[in-house]
Amino acid sequence: MKKSDVITAKIVMNYLQEGLTIYFQDNGIYPTTTQGLQALANKPTFPPIPKNYSSSGYLERTLTFIDPWENPYQYTYQLMNGKHKITILSFGADGKLGGEEYDADIISIIETDAN
Repeated sequence: MKKSDVITAKIVMNYLQEGLTIYFQDNGIYPTTTQGLQALANKPTFPPIPKNYSSSGYLERTLTFIDPWENPYQYTYQLMNGKHKITILSFGADGKLGGEEYDADIISIIETDAN
């Protein structure tokens, strides 16, 4: 386990956040939890369908949604109390919730007003 893996995970999460922000700016919605991060690379085929989806997507199509430890990044979207809340999570080196040091979860949260 290397510190560089943690740094790489954080860099990718920032890149995902940027894609989500642009997705929202174009479409006025975020991908649902079910649509997931794949919605950044491929237009969702089930509702809510984004109306102004970029023909090139929001991320390079070669980007995988797998963290440096070969586990998928977890994505959740919630709309609560007038706020959008997006969570992107990597379980770290151990691939399990919780942990310490390099096994610790890496979490990225975006919260914005829904108005």
